[in-house]
Amino acid sequence: MFGEHAAFIIPSYLISFVALAGASLVIWRTHIARKKELARMEAQMDQANNE
Repeated sequence: MFGEHAAFIIPSYLISFVALAGASLVIWRTHIARKKELARMEAQMDQANNE
């Protein structure tokens, strides 16, 4: 139905999708953590400047 090499091509696309989705998830979670850390540091800096 999909051709002679489908047994190799389909799994490779699935593996690629899983790898890219995993990398995207890691990047997204790191971005969220860094945003929180930056907000905390900015608040700390504002507090130090107000003293």
